[in-house]
Amino acid sequence: METNFLISLLCLLSMVAAAPQQDFLQSLGGKGGFQKILDKILTNPVIQQRILKNKLNPCDGDPPTTCQCDDGETIPFSIKYRKNPCSGTARPDQCTCPKGNSFQLKDLADDVINEFNLPNCGRGVQPSFCTCRDGSTFSPQAPKTKDGPPCEGIGLGALPTSCTCPGGNTITTNDFISSALPAIQDLLG
Repeated sequence: METNFLISLLCLLSMVAAAPQQDFLQSLGGKGGFQKILDKILTNPVIQQRILKNKLNPCDGDPPTTCQCDDGETIPFSIKYRKNPCSGTARPDQCTCPKGNSFQLKDLADDVINEFNLPNCGRGVQPSFCTCRDGSTFSPQAPKTKDGPPCEGIGLGALPTSCTCPGGNTITTNDFISSALPAIQDLLG
């Protein structure tokens, strides 16, 4: 769920990096533009198989069967979720594979970050705050106060322009996209 979404988002970022120098994040806008692209990626059987067969998949070629939210609720695993499948402010925390082994989503995210040397604040450390295109800021660990992305915008234009780590290091969206290209190439073959 979060993992497939993250990996699928990385696929989208390759298209962004190849776009002209205009405001390409807004160019994916329009009602449903981002969602349509995401749906096409998530339903592409070739990409699904590459994700499942990736050496970082803790389920050895299979999708997880269930996931547990951090409030204890168990949900079926699905790539069709478009909103948080957990109740309230709970988030998916742990998933179980068909063979019975379980894994923490945070650990899997850290494995992906380390494998592809993606910019980050350190193992298990979230940014102190992120900055939106309009200059507003939000804290990633704070409970959501509204539906949808924390930044105003359409499609990828709703991504923050940067996030600042507790130590003061700033990671820009462009830095992340540039570093994500090897991960995207690995998935696309």
